[in-house]
Amino acid sequence: MKSVCIIGSGPAGLVAAKTFLQSGQFKVTVYEKDDKIGGIWSFPKRSESDGYLSSRTPTNLSKFTVGFSDLSWRSLGTGESHVPMFPAAAQVGQYLELYRDRYVPSSTFKLQHRVVSADREKQDGGHRWKIVSETKVDGPEPAGDSTGANTKEETEYFDYVINAAGFFSKPSVSSRLIPPSKTVKEVHTSQFRELDDLFVERSSHAGKNILVYGGGNSAGEVASNIAFQLSSSQYSPNASIHNNRFEGVKVYHVTPRPLYAIPPYVPGDSANTFMPLDLKFYELKWRQPGPIVSSSGPLGPEAAAALYSAIHGIAGDQKDLGAEALVTTEETTPYATLSESYAEFVRSGLIIPIAGRVSGYKEQDASTVTAIVTTNDGTDTPIPNIAASVVANGYTPTAALSFLSSTTKLALEYDETSTRLPILLQNYQTLHPAVPDLGFIGFYEGPYWGVMEMQARLLAARWSGTEIPIHPDESLERLRSLRQAMRERRTDVPQYWFSDYIGYLEEISSALGLERNDPPFASAGVGPISPARYLASKDAHEEAVATMEDLKATLDDCAKGKFRARAAFRALQGLWQVERRIESKRVRMPSGTFVGTGTFHPRAPTEKGVDLEYLYIEEGDFTLLSGQKSPVSQRSVYRYIEATDTLSEWVVNPIDGIAVYRAHELQFGEMGGGGEEACTARATGLRAEDNYRTDYCFEFRAVALRGLEVMHEIQGDGGEYVSVTTYKRPGEDR
Repeated sequence: MKSVCIIGSGPAGLVAAKTFLQSGQFKVTVYEKDDKIGGIWSFPKRSESDGYLSSRTPTNLSKFTVGFSDLSWRSLGTGESHVPMFPAAAQVGQYLELYRDRYVPSSTFKLQHRVVSADREKQDGGHRWKIVSETKVDGPEPAGDSTGANTKEETEYFDYVINAAGFFSKPSVSSRLIPPSKTVKEVHTSQFRELDDLFVERSSHAGKNILVYGGGNSAGEVASNIAFQLSSSQYSPNASIHNNRFEGVKVYHVTPRPLYAIPPYVPGDSANTFMPLDLKFYELKWRQPGPIVSSSGPLGPEAAAALYSAIHGIAGDQKDLGAEALVTTEETTPYATLSESYAEFVRSGLIIPIAGRVSGYKEQDASTVTAIVTTNDGTDTPIPNIAASVVANGYTPTAALSFLSSTTKLALEYDETSTRLPILLQNYQTLHPAVPDLGFIGFYEGPYWGVMEMQARLLAARWSGTEIPIHPDESLERLRSLRQAMRERRTDVPQYWFSDYIGYLEEISSALGLERNDPPFASAGVGPISPARYLASKDAHEEAVATMEDLKATLDDCAKGKFRARAAFRALQGLWQVERRIESKRVRMPSGTFVGTGTFHPRAPTEKGVDLEYLYIEEGDFTLLSGQKSPVSQRSVYRYIEATDTLSEWVVNPIDGIAVYRAHELQFGEMGGGGEEACTARATGLRAEDNYRTDYCFEFRAVALRGLEVMHEIQGDGGEYVSVTTYKRPGEDR
């Protein structure tokens, strides 16, 4: 029986171990440098600041994409527990632990064994891999220079090696432009958890600015996260002097290219329906009829235009956000940031995008610097009062290659200056022909779990004697050309060059002769892609069936209007112009007109079980029919709960902003026949003493709200009262 060494026990390492063990033809050993499995998804950490992710960080894609074929997320949830559509990082860690418990025996793992070298040596007319690992030994810590004193090295030999150490193995900070100093601290996105992580001192930073630079997904994510915490610090209950340390702070996001902000839920196939973004993007019906052929690398004009149109159909042209840096003037290959709130923070002015690249800085005073941004036309623009800087240049894979010998790296055509394509791999990014017994899983930008599972199956089949033809897109000559295009920053190179999720799963499944599991969908060409559609003979079919049932049920619920509450809640964020007309026959509620502003301020939920929360502040002037005018203001809280998909309004204490009781919950109307009817909701869940009726009409434009109308009517002995309130964005033509 051949032996396989797997380095790393994150998703790639676990699915590789399970796949090779399941084949029955390999003896498998998994090396893991930490004391638990899971990679970046391993929790709990020694402290919240450890690792690249907070335990609360949600996945970018839904649980139908973040998962393997034969373990449904249904298996993780028990009783009344709720697994959200976009699970938190700690829940992903729990999923991986369950996957290990079911499929990979504990004897397979060498935990706390860090691989320090992997050398390919000639042996018995062939080659074997010499793996040297370092592990801790028991005993007291020695005094003085104790380097290596409490560790020992172990050596073992294997027929094959799989590198599953992760493409995003180390934060990329090579372009750091503001050196660490007593003046301004600079951190990588992976180091940010709380606002105080960004600053040298825990003091007042009111009126200063935070710099974020980078043009990819992580830049938009961290800018949004910082903006959310700034908002929450100002509008949480009992805002104190401590919270006011960040009053007036802005986030300047420097990006070399426009970023399109894509929220978790995007428009569905019918008007006023919404669905998880990956279920929309990876719908099989969008592919051409016939066998699906994958593609990778630079996009041709037709493909770039199609992607541009698709992104525009979701995010719009973004001109309404008031940020020129986010608007394209031609149909170039689009870049996106997957973020719930980036667009609305830009609209509100809390995030200020600047087109260009940070080229330097100048000392300003004892606590700030001025950043110099070279814009795309070559002009230098200063950004003053920078008190903190965040590098959002992503990650480098160099750490995951450090244990390979220089000879092996040379054979892999390693280029340390090419962080996007450091080595050249064929067979769907699994191996190089010069080193056929060294495999890679998940070693590319943006690895998807379904693709990693297919890569593991592909390697197991190949090392068991199955010949897999080389894809035309993966000739070494073409890969070298792609690497050069990346160096030149050519605009036809997409954000993720190896990203044809549907194409790879379909092609590899066909090449390996995997069993299809398409029901309850009518055919293989209908519905979103899912790892659960493709099964090996020994896979747990009941788990795949459960995933497909849940996937179909989710789509059916979306078509019936589920997640409209989530989409409406998200789109309310920020500043609105408000006009309210009141016709009243009640003595203490006079007729008149209110004109002013209303702002939905995001803040951390103030009650357990609530997922999202706003403090709504309305200010303006009320004019009586007599012409008398007086200033008025009011506050309320809006909440969203995913488990019940409900949006509600709460009455608050005007002094401290704490929610006192629920005014009502919005019940969205029945879906019509797919026309352009409005998205409506009605107040429900009223208290026994309430005798009013409130109707909402949401006017969506893609993921944004163009406007909102609320009709509030009171009946009863005191006389009729009717108010009609219209909300529109500042500068919006109606």
